[in-house]
Amino acid sequence: MLTVWRCCKGVMHYSFLQPDQSVTAESYTCDLYQMYEKLQQIWQAVVNRKFGSRGKALEDVNMRESSDEDEEVQHVNPVNQSENCGRREGHQGKSRELRGWQKWQCGPGASASGANLLSPLERGHLLFKCSDGCLEGATLKDVRGCSFPGAVAREPITTLWDAWLATSIFRRSDISVGEKIRMHKEGAVCYDADSLKEVLKMAYQKCINWTDFIANTKKIVKHAPVEGYYFESSYNEALRMIRNDLEEESVRRRPQKSGPVGFVASEGALALESDGQRGDILVKMATTFDRVLEVLEEWSTFRSWVIVWPIDPRMNEERSKKLLKLAKTHLESGGEIVTVWPLVNEKKEAKWRESPNYGTR
Repeated sequence: MLTVWRCCKGVMHYSFLQPDQSVTAESYTCDLYQMYEKLQQIWQAVVNRKFGSRGKALEDVNMRESSDEDEEVQHVNPVNQSENCGRREGHQGKSRELRGWQKWQCGPGASASGANLLSPLERGHLLFKCSDGCLEGATLKDVRGCSFPGAVAREPITTLWDAWLATSIFRRSDISVGEKIRMHKEGAVCYDADSLKEVLKMAYQKCINWTDFIANTKKIVKHAPVEGYYFESSYNEALRMIRNDLEEESVRRRPQKSGPVGFVASEGALALESDGQRGDILVKMATTFDRVLEVLEEWSTFRSWVIVWPIDPRMNEERSKKLLKLAKTHLESGGEIVTVWPLVNEKKEAKWRESPNYGTR
């Protein structure tokens, strides 16, 4: 729907061009409050008229205000993609009506509980097109984790919705390449959370709007249905997987310490300590937590700490805080820590039991 505005002598004139090409012209007094309300109504009408990536009009199954009839919509099962790929199937459900400006206006940052993506103009919507043109020049071959044959790999990515459907088809291993190409050309609908994860990672690397959205969105509360399908569960699963991947990449990129391995041993290790460093391993005996803290402070440049906890009833909050601070600094600088419970025999049992809350440390 196209709306044309013009103001003449204090009167606001506007015209509506409907999809059937009919034009409705009205005049409206130029009152700011009333004009704001009218703009809200027009914007809502624009949002309700959604168009699919393949040029087909999508049914307004999610945001109608005037109809009281229940509508049936498709829900995607993200678990078994072979049952949902290439067929418009799923379990039936009733559409949820949204009434009023505030209910559909919310965007990714509007709710602490998650994102509500009801318009293709909102970041995170799978039909969203960045106004900066970040994805211009992007092709299907930019999506990792999937092998696109021949010219399919050179197809431009217009929306993440298109890229998701294509990736879901060509990642399948239960059908031939020829069958995949046929399904892709026919516009078959196929959903797979792993495929969406790869598409989102591609967008994360290429577009600042998608980088911001993925980094700051924990959950999709609602996404407007596309081609009659809801897919919030698949979207949330993809976001969870991409966050895990990004965290793992961040850990791998941390600087790794070089140097020897320090072994804090318990009673009986005095002979090993007297031998000094053997290869990459240096042993120190520590039977109290004070001695453990003293040794760890000396080993700030070591690659790894292997600590056998002493049986020491004098452990207190101050020593615990100091130990945690040393451990935190060591780990953040790329070090590793291995802890070992001490051996307890009949002779040491009484001392073990005297140690306050030893089992929880």
